[in-house]
Amino acid sequence: MIRENDVIVVCNFTPNTHNKYKIGVPKKGNIIEIFNSDAEDFGGSNSLNTKPVKTIKERWNNNPFSADITIPPLAVTVFKYE
Repeated sequence: MIRENDVIVVCNFTPNTHNKYKIGVPKKGNIIEIFNSDAEDFGGSNSLNTKPVKTIKERWNNNPFSADITIPPLAVTVFKYE
Protein backbone atom coordinates (compact mmCIF):
# COMPACT_ATOMS: atom_id res chain seq x y z
CA MET A 1 0.00 0.00 0.00
CA ILE A 2 1.37 3.40 -1.02
CA ARG A 3 0.65 6.37 1.22
CA GLU A 4 0.69 10.04 0.28
CA ASN A 5 3.89 10.89 2.17
CA ASP A 6 5.96 7.84 1.19
CA VAL A 7 9.39 8.53 -0.32
CA ILE A 8 11.93 6.60 -2.40
CA VAL A 9 15.47 6.67 -1.01
CA VAL A 10 18.46 5.76 -3.18
CA CYS A 11 21.99 5.47 -1.74
CA ASN A 12 25.20 5.23 -3.74
CA PHE A 13 28.22 4.18 -1.71
CA THR A 14 30.58 4.19 -4.71
CA PRO A 15 32.62 7.09 -6.14
CA ASN A 16 30.91 6.69 -9.54
CA THR A 17 27.99 8.63 -11.02
CA HIS A 18 25.36 6.38 -12.62
CA ASN A 19 23.31 8.02 -15.37
CA LYS A 20 20.01 6.48 -16.51
CA TYR A 21 20.12 4.04 -13.57
CA LYS A 22 16.92 2.00 -13.51
CA ILE A 23 15.08 1.60 -10.21
CA GLY A 24 11.85 -0.22 -9.45
CA VAL A 25 8.97 1.93 -8.20
CA PRO A 26 5.56 0.93 -6.87
CA LYS A 27 3.18 3.00 -8.98
CA LYS A 28 2.64 5.06 -12.11
CA GLY A 29 3.36 8.78 -12.12
CA ASN A 30 6.20 11.27 -11.93
CA ILE A 31 8.78 11.29 -9.17
CA ILE A 32 10.64 14.42 -8.14
CA GLU A 33 13.90 14.71 -6.26
CA ILE A 34 13.34 16.38 -2.89
CA PHE A 35 16.82 15.86 -1.44
CA ASN A 36 20.26 15.18 -2.88
CA SER A 37 23.34 15.13 -0.64
CA ASP A 38 25.49 15.75 -3.73
CA ALA A 39 24.05 19.26 -4.14
CA GLU A 40 26.54 22.09 -4.40
CA ASP A 41 25.10 23.54 -1.16
CA PHE A 42 26.50 20.50 0.65
CA GLY A 43 29.89 20.61 -1.09
CA GLY A 44 28.96 18.05 -3.75
CA SER A 45 29.42 17.90 -7.50
CA ASN A 46 25.80 18.98 -8.13
CA SER A 47 24.79 15.84 -10.03
CA LEU A 48 21.04 16.33 -9.64
CA ASN A 49 17.73 15.12 -11.05
CA THR A 50 16.37 18.58 -11.77
CA LYS A 51 13.27 17.57 -13.76
CA PRO A 52 10.42 15.23 -12.81
CA VAL A 53 11.14 11.63 -13.81
CA LYS A 54 8.26 9.77 -15.47
CA THR A 55 7.77 6.16 -14.43
CA ILE A 56 7.15 3.51 -17.07
CA LYS A 57 5.18 0.27 -16.90
CA GLU A 58 8.17 -2.04 -16.80
CA ARG A 59 8.50 -4.53 -13.99
CA TRP A 60 11.82 -4.03 -12.17
CA ASN A 61 13.10 -5.42 -8.86
CA ASN A 62 9.69 -6.84 -7.92
CA ASN A 63 7.94 -3.52 -8.60
CA PRO A 64 5.36 -3.01 -11.36
CA PHE A 65 6.99 0.19 -12.68
CA SER A 66 10.48 1.60 -13.16
CA ALA A 67 12.24 4.95 -13.55
CA ASP A 68 15.63 5.97 -14.94
CA ILE A 69 17.42 8.37 -12.62
CA THR A 70 20.88 9.86 -12.13
CA ILE A 71 22.63 8.57 -9.04
CA PRO A 72 25.42 10.88 -7.88
CA PRO A 73 28.64 9.56 -6.35
CA LEU A 74 28.82 8.90 -2.61
CA ALA A 75 25.39 10.38 -2.11
CA VAL A 76 21.82 9.86 -0.95
CA THR A 77 18.88 11.00 -3.08
CA VAL A 78 15.25 11.11 -1.98
CA PHE A 79 12.27 11.20 -4.32
CA LYS A 80 8.52 11.57 -3.85
CA TYR A 81 5.59 11.26 -6.19
CA GLU A 82 4.44 14.52 -7.73
